[in-house]
Amino acid sequence: MANRSLTVPESVSKVVSTSPPITTILYMNAPDKLGGMNFQWTSDELKYVPSQYQNYPNIGGWYGTQTGNYEQFLATEPEIIFDSVDESGEVSDVEDRQKKFGSIPDVAVYDDTNITTMNSSIEFVGKVVGEESKAKELNEFNEKNINKVESVAKNIPDNERKKVYYAESSDGLSTDPSDSVHGQLIDLCGGKNVADIGNSNSSSSVQVSIEQVIKWNPDIIITTDSEFYNGVYNNSKWSNIKAVKNHQVYLPLPHHTNGLTDL
Repeated sequence: MANRSLTVPESVSKVVSTSPPITTILYMNAPDKLGGMNFQWTSDELKYVPSQYQNYPNIGGWYGTQTGNYEQFLATEPEIIFDSVDESGEVSDVEDRQKKFGSIPDVAVYDDTNITTMNSSIEFVGKVVGEESKAKELNEFNEKNINKVESVAKNIPDNERKKVYYAESSDGLSTDPSDSVHGQLIDLCGGKNVADIGNSNSSSSVQVSIEQVIKWNPDIIITTDSEFYNGVYNNSKWSNIKAVKNHQVYLPLPHHTNGLTDL
């Protein structure tokens, strides 16, 4: 997907990826062919992972501030390694890793974490690993549900759209703005992301102050941090924010019965 020319095996039994989003696509397409993860699954995530897939080795990768280990990747004995390339099309890092991986083809995939446009990456990965029918099934599922969400969201009057703050870290003072990688679902579902700050094209969160959050006064707070969630209702700094006063703070974890999964 980066306009490089590579020769890949016609059929493969073991593949790995340097990037979590692409590894996730591989897991969805061909879990039996996946040779390792870039991260450690949490106990909550493992509740939804079949037992035969719970013990993938954590081989790290090259993303964010992480530093991959070539020996760990090569130790999995993959026939193909998938790498990421962004919309700029810059391939120097991919070419550098290809030299280190030697004869194992390092196949670049558009690292598209936008749920509305990632179908081409799913289709491409499915074709390379010989799982085209599964990729087609995944894309049809994705399109069906995106269309369903968008059909509902577009009918929400502007004055009824909820103001949402996405709280990250234990103090809740890291967030992601509208159109960012981690904040995109707020927009897709018809919410208004209150974080009118820059950095929308980054996958890194932005630090904000409690004064900013008070000024934004969100109707709803969504958090991925259980420590923040467990303490926010007893924290005087947050007590006057509408979402806290109305008990509209949600922790989207599988075990949390009143969380985002129930909205």
